[in-house]
Amino acid sequence: MRVFAGQFKDMRQNLRDLMPGNTDMADAVERVRDALDAGDFQHMLALLETIGERENTDGVDKRTLSLKHLMAAAVARSIAGDLQMVRMESKEAAEHFRLAVEALPPFQEDLHAELLNKYGTASYQSGEPETAIAAFERALSILERRLGKNHPDVATALNNMALIHYSRGNYDGAEPLYRRSLMIDEQTLGIDHPGVATDLNNLALLYKKQGDLESAEPLLKRAMEIKEKHFDPGHPSLVTGQQNYAALLRGLGRDEEAEVFERRATVLPPKRTEEAAE
Repeated sequence: MRVFAGQFKDMRQNLRDLMPGNTDMADAVERVRDALDAGDFQHMLALLETIGERENTDGVDKRTLSLKHLMAAAVARSIAGDLQMVRMESKEAAEHFRLAVEALPPFQEDLHAELLNKYGTASYQSGEPETAIAAFERALSILERRLGKNHPDVATALNNMALIHYSRGNYDGAEPLYRRSLMIDEQTLGIDHPGVATDLNNLALLYKKQGDLESAEPLLKRAMEIKEKHFDPGHPSLVTGQQNYAALLRGLGRDEEAEVFERRATVLPPKRTEEAAE
């Protein structure tokens, strides 16, 4: 009897907390309370089943409609942000991306990471590095959970974060991020992929900025060699790599070696070479 009395008290408390979203269900709740007081548990059960079914149906319908509204809001905000980025209005774009992130319904993790990256980029360009880093870190966390810690998209997120640290002079913060990005791309893309050359350039630029030309030299050399495998002579990316490497060699006092790569950087692309010969 004591157990039943306690359960009876709990049911009455729960019924006080039962507040249906449908106002026309309020009378049904009162009838449930009356049935409980009267000990008519069968009628009480039937009423509760009716309330539960009605509230569930209406709730699911409204939730579905709400999620559609939120998704439309997020997409519209994102497109507005894209447009403002094209117009070089990064501050306004960042606000649209922020609102898009807030509006995005749950369980949209891929889009969530994409919007956070856009928010971070716009924030960085509008002079809000701390906001940008926080957005990139949130995106990185999602990507690592969704894709694993060794995915090219994770490497891209790491590069984004490293770039902000680098631009602020926080080289100690940037270096491990650049190194991890390089390791991921080497494992997933292959050691001779152009993306790896970009990672090598980033890390080399960091060392060069710190005055550590000895550490930068093998990285720039390897980046240039990768580009030579993928690009024809005279390709802008290859020319830039050759010029950068030549400048570094001169900084190391290796002028004769530098001249070789400076000459290579002046070679015209094959098509332009043929046109010059005609």
